Amino acid sequence: MATSDHHRAALRSRTRQQEAVAALGQRALETDDVDELLCEGAEVVAETLPADCCGVFESIAGDELCLRAGHGWESGSVGTAAIPTDDESDGTPDLLSALPVAVAELAADPRFDGAELFDAHELESGLCVGIGPADDLWGVLGAYTAERREFDDHEEAFLRSVGNVLASAIDTGRAKRSLRDAETLTDRIVETSPVGITVIDDDGRNVFANSRGEELLGRPLETLRSYDHDDDRWNLVDATGDPLSGDDMPFSRVEETGESVHGERLGIDHPDGTRVWLSAHCAPLTDDDGEFDGAVYALEDVTERTRLEHELETTLDRVTDAFYSLDDDWRFTYLNDRAEELIDFHDRGLVGETIWEAFEWTADSTLRAEYERAMATQEPTSFEFYYPDPLERWFEINVYPSETGLSVYFQDISEQKDIERERTQNTETLHRLYSIASDQHRSFDEKVDQMLEIGRERLGLEVGYLAKTDLEADRFEVTHASGESDNIYPGSVAPLSETYCQRTIEADGLFGFADISTIGATDTVDDRIYDRWNLDCYLGGEVIVDDERYGTLCFEDTSPRSAPFTQTEETFVELITQWVSYELGRQRREKHLQRYVRYIDAVLDTIDDVFCIIDGGGQLRRWNETLPEITGYSPAELESVHVSTFFALADDTVERAIEQGFETGQIRTEAPLRTRDGETLEYEFVVSALETPEGETVLAGIGRDISRRKARERALEESERRYRILVEQFPNGAVALFDEELRYTLVGGQSVHPVDTTVDDIVGATLWERYPAALATELEPHFRAALEGERRSFDFEYLDSHWHAHTLPISDEDGTVFAGMMMVQDITERVRSKRKLEELVDELEESNERLEQFAYAASHDLQEPLRMVSSYLTLVERRYGDVLGEEGTEFIDFAVDGADRMQEMIDGLLAYSRVDTGGNPFEPVDCERLLEDVLADLEMKIDETDAEITVESLPTVHGDPGQLRQLFQNLLDNALTYAGGESPRVTVFAEQSQSSWTISVRDSGIGIDPADADRIFEVFNRLHSVEEYAGAGIGLALCQRIAERHDGRIWVDSNGTDGSTFSVHLPARLQQ
Repeated sequence: MATSDHHRAALRSRTRQQEAVAALGQRALETDDVDELLCEGAEVVAETLPADCCGVFESIAGDELCLRAGHGWESGSVGTAAIPTDDESDGTPDLLSALPVAVAELAADPRFDGAELFDAHELESGLCVGIGPADDLWGVLGAYTAERREFDDHEEAFLRSVGNVLASAIDTGRAKRSLRDAETLTDRIVETSPVGITVIDDDGRNVFANSRGEELLGRPLETLRSYDHDDDRWNLVDATGDPLSGDDMPFSRVEETGESVHGERLGIDHPDGTRVWLSAHCAPLTDDDGEFDGAVYALEDVTERTRLEHELETTLDRVTDAFYSLDDDWRFTYLNDRAEELIDFHDRGLVGETIWEAFEWTADSTLRAEYERAMATQEPTSFEFYYPDPLERWFEINVYPSETGLSVYFQDISEQKDIERERTQNTETLHRLYSIASDQHRSFDEKVDQMLEIGRERLGLEVGYLAKTDLEADRFEVTHASGESDNIYPGSVAPLSETYCQRTIEADGLFGFADISTIGATDTVDDRIYDRWNLDCYLGGEVIVDDERYGTLCFEDTSPRSAPFTQTEETFVELITQWVSYELGRQRREKHLQRYVRYIDAVLDTIDDVFCIIDGGGQLRRWNETLPEITGYSPAELESVHVSTFFALADDTVERAIEQGFETGQIRTEAPLRTRDGETLEYEFVVSALETPEGETVLAGIGRDISRRKARERALEESERRYRILVEQFPNGAVALFDEELRYTLVGGQSVHPVDTTVDDIVGATLWERYPAALATELEPHFRAALEGERRSFDFEYLDSHWHAHTLPISDEDGTVFAGMMMVQDITERVRSKRKLEELVDELEESNERLEQFAYAASHDLQEPLRMVSSYLTLVERRYGDVLGEEGTEFIDFAVDGADRMQEMIDGLLAYSRVDTGGNPFEPVDCERLLEDVLADLEMKIDETDAEITVESLPTVHGDPGQLRQLFQNLLDNALTYAGGESPRVTVFAEQSQSSWTISVRDSGIGIDPADADRIFEVFNRLHSVEEYAGAGIGLALCQRIAERHDGRIWVDSNGTDGSTFSVHLPARLQQ
């Protein structure tokens, strides 16, 4: 019974629900007020279910539901309250869902938990359904109870039915509003539209035009109604400016096809003759039966756009890059001339075609991918792309997207790609050449053969060869060849005048041709030569060895090349030619060096001094022929002899000497040399440490027989004993004995002890160690004369005293002079009164004399040791250059250079000291003629520096011709030397001042700091190192001395950067 009652109650509930839905549906048909219907629907649901609260929620922004209408809610909630559609906490459906959402416990559901609207009304359970179609829900209809309960399927169906009624009413209301709004908006848009709108009836007559249409057509509506669509008075033209026929009018095409026409470019004339360009869109109008009833035009003024497009088209046609544009449907809209030339090779006209259809091969290409990416991202892109056959070219493509399409600029970069490819090939080839050239295991012949093979591959030619030529003998001989040829092979010979190599030798640089028939090379090659060799392609260069013609290196082919030789290919041939030239020259120099080494060996073998090389163990490594001759050992015996074998000393003494030589680098010692038969000879050895090319340190020693010198020293000691009594008792003076080295061996006498000087200070000292340089130089000739057997008497001054001296030879019993004697007496008092009045003059003359004597000593006594140092160092370098190695040779070069520079300083000092005493008498000097001689002396340096010398009018002055020539030569030489890396520009000019002249030398060189203007005239004062500029630092000091001797002066003007002007003030020529 209870079950039956429950069933009947449920049936009644469903009946009420259906009736409520039907009543609400009828209400929806009767009312246009959607808001009122929403409120009634909420009330119906609340009373029918029943529910404490019912709400109609509208979706706002897709993530929020706003309470649009309701029943049972607190006042003020409708229109303001809102709930989220989902908290995204789990995978349950959103509240804004097409599926019903039934929740027994709102507080436990994350979609309702925390919603203030439900908490404020203490709602426990709820049921929600969507309003509207599943793909476009308008909102949610929800029923909520304060008591917890479950909702059955019938209740869900009821709520969905109410939701459907509300959705239908909402859609109907929207449609009605839209229609009304559309009608109002259409009228307003048509009238206010910036687009001109006209309507043509089915007879082709204008029946309507809005204000913009009247303006664009240039006529009022009353006038337009008298015009047909193809009236001649329009003077219509198409986009290209050609007259437009009636059949081609948009209206005619729409009438014929029933389809709209879009974007048609038309030109019409206003009554005043003004041409206006319009973009016309024409759409058909139909009656209720679907029959054609006319057409409507939408017109836009594109006059300014047309003008700009014409200007742009003209500009683009001038652009050297190719350019085309695509619309958003990938259709070509424009191509400039360059683009048409490159890609419209069939001349079919690409404008209007789709690029993917015009070029089907682009379907899966990088080109399409890049274009589509640029269009999608609206970002420019650049890439390189290879167009296949028939173009077969590389292009650099720059793409600029817009919302309406793409602008594409592209240029042919095939030549750049070819250059890159050639550069890569060139790098690989150079690497192979370097590997071959640096391979120490290959012979020269193997290297040449491999290089010729690489050259043939690089140039793509049949044959490559190296030939030796002889112009005088008219001979051509192949020494190396690569490739198959009946005429070219190692050892083949021909007359040089009948070969292409004759032209190669005559050419300046490489000679060649890729195709003899196309470049006119037959004009430069004799027909008989062509007939003999039948070569259509040739490239060769001349091989020069040490500035002498050697031969040619060539590549050739009987078939022409398809392309000319590139600069890289020519450079490649030049590199091989230069390497062969260098290598042949190196081999020639190596053979010459070997001959020179043999020559040095022969020279060393002819000298009387002993020469040998000793290793660290004391074994002989090398010796000259003098050693076996002196010692009596055979060369075979010397191979195993220790150096100590030759000395009559304890072995440890020899070992210590060898160790000292290796430690200090050089020793000088005297030692008795022992021969094979036991005889001892007195020898002096000079030993120096050297490093071999293998890095081993050895000792090079030179020994000289000093037996005779030792004998003389012993005789001198004996003589000393005989003369000692005389020496010690010599009155008012002193007596001294000296040997051939001008070294005092005995002194004595009453005047031998000046202040702070003892006999021990004098004995053992040489003339130069004992006396000042000037005095030593003065005394030396007298000492030398005594040793040569001559007696002399002379006066000199020393220690503020005047001395009268006699020098005489000392001989042994056989009359051989082995020493000299000097006897001096103090004559100070005798000459003091005589020279008292001349004292000032004497002091000046003495100063000049000492300076000259010093220079004389330097030029004679110092030059001989310097020449010896330079000669022996040069000899060692030539003889043992291969032993010394590069570093040792460099050290010898430094020493020789130092000796040469010392020689230059001595010569300059000598000239400086003799300005006053060594000059010539003054006479009239023609400076112009003198400058001609100076320039002739400097001709080679002027040519080497590419100098420009300007000599203005110069006077005749009074002076020493030789010294003035030296002065101006020094100044001009400095101007050429200190040019600073640029070609010197020098001007010589003169200025007269009363009875004198100022002659100046102005240059464009590095200049002189004004602070150094006086210092540069001091002896040995240089502003630059020898490495920067060569010189001894005496030239300008010499110029100053010469100027002073001529009662003149010299000075320099310079700001330190922009050159210098040296001026010399000289007396004028004596007037008649």
